[in-house]
Amino acid sequence: MLLQAVAERPDDAELVDTTASALSACAADDEAIALLWAFVQRHADRETSPTFRLMNLLLGRGDEAGLRRLAQLYRPLVPVAALWCEAQLAQRLADWPALEQACTALLELSPGSHGARGLLGRMYLNTGRFADATEVYRQLTELMEEPRSAHWDHMTAASAAQQWDAVRASALALGMELSSTSGVVEETWGWVIVRCVDDGEAAEYYARRTGPVTARIVENAPAHRRQHVGDWVVFDAELLYPPPEDEAERERFVPTYAQVHVLEAGGYGSSWLVDGVHPGEQAIEALLQDIEARGWKLWLHSRDDYRVVDPEHAEVFDPEDASTGLPGVLFTVALPEAAAPLELHRVLLATTAQWAHPMCWLRLAEACDQDPRPHLDAVERYGL
Repeated sequence: MLLQAVAERPDDAELVDTTASALSACAADDEAIALLWAFVQRHADRETSPTFRLMNLLLGRGDEAGLRRLAQLYRPLVPVAALWCEAQLAQRLADWPALEQACTALLELSPGSHGARGLLGRMYLNTGRFADATEVYRQLTELMEEPRSAHWDHMTAASAAQQWDAVRASALALGMELSSTSGVVEETWGWVIVRCVDDGEAAEYYARRTGPVTARIVENAPAHRRQHVGDWVVFDAELLYPPPEDEAERERFVPTYAQVHVLEAGGYGSSWLVDGVHPGEQAIEALLQDIEARGWKLWLHSRDDYRVVDPEHAEVFDPEDASTGLPGVLFTVALPEAAAPLELHRVLLATTAQWAHPMCWLRLAEACDQDPRPHLDAVERYGL
């Protein structure tokens, strides 16, 4: 029925847009695109809803030639639409100079374009041009009727640029109270989780929030990953996971954010893994205090229900059954980059000699050219 209606009213923009949407929903993108092209070619003197639907369909297909053709169609009479098309294509191609050129030219013709400013600001942020991003988002905070999201983006860019007065201005606009009135913004605001991406792989770490969009990572990275503990980072304010609907779960919810920039590297090297039978809370606390006094970082990775094999009853061990085996503990220690791993090896030897069961730090022992046999024995004995 929609196609029949379009045949009768081919110049009804809303009807054409609705019909194209329905065709796309039925996986008939070719037909939708053909319908939209026919419409925009007859109405190249103005931008309409079919203009943007066609643009989005072409972007979804990665049809670079089609997008350039669409931009060329609008350039003579609707240059703003042509430039927006070019900006969208540039973003898809990660052609940042072309995106900047298109958005800048668009803003000269249409200074109130929030879309162009937002695209430009995000590009500046993603490419490390934090001062430029700060200025673009500042403009958005002044131009938008509902500037709340712009203020958050402004604080992210300004924090990365270390323009703390700008951070304070947006924090004030959002009704946030800071403990200081000048200088670096560094608060104590509880826990967050920060997602870091290294070589295309994401990992998430517990961190202490130090401001509206900054945090210091306190969790050691796994032994095989790049270290981030101690890093002071800026994050994007958009939550990666929504809060749970259940009120009790929401009280335990720790928000997760994506890292944008490292303000200050922690300066720690790779983590060293230690695994074995839990020696008791008092022993772990004493080790933790010793490690921290040396300027090292210890992080407990195991859950409370972590179990290891009890050698005297190995045949009945079930890692899912808390009544079998022995309570286990798994932790990592990170040293400053200048510290020798052998220092940690010696500390662990001296400390764990007083514990009831031997622990395993095989990779550390191997890195220090120490005898691996005690650690291999622990692996076999306790099923590590």
